[in-house]
Amino acid sequence: MEIVAAIITLAVGVLAEATIGISWNMRGVGTLLGVAIMGAFILWAVRHPKDREK
Repeated sequence: MEIVAAIITLAVGVLAEATIGISWNMRGVGTLLGVAIMGAFILWAVRHPKDREK
């Protein structure tokens, strides 16, 4: 799960920087979206623990 989260976060950050950052002159938007995506993954992992059966 951690590898998938890292790859998705990196891809979203790069794509956002390449599309929104350059065309709308918003440098750093890829970093902001990357942090937001990783935060969403962390919150999801905290709220959905794997040990619910015990």
